Amino acid sequence: MGKNIEDQCLSPQIVERLLAGDRAAFEEVFFCYFEKVRHFIFLTVKSFEEAEKLAQHVFIELWNRRVEIDPALDIDTYVYTFTRSVLFDHLRSLKEEETLYGEWPAASR
Repeated sequence: MGKNIEDQCLSPQIVERLLAGDRAAFEEVFFCYFEKVRHFIFLTVKSFEEAEKLAQHVFIELWNRRVEIDPALDIDTYVYTFTRSVLFDHLRSLKEEETLYGEWPAASR
């Protein structure tokens, strides 16, 4: 398997270090991926502030769920899977809000 661009900014054994709870490893992943994740989210939500908040949530999820990471897989698989999940959850909640508020008179909002 070829090296991804992201792999070039990460030290070896990054996944194993994350699994061990190494905060420095998490920081490496954060600094390597944060801008890319935020930009990807921004392309959908069209709000810098919302993209920033959701990107932060991606990395909180990554840290909290690091024990689920399979060391045999690339870290980018997890980063982008968590990104997609957080983004879909956000869009789903917006749709639910729209449905809920759409049923109420405008004055009730």
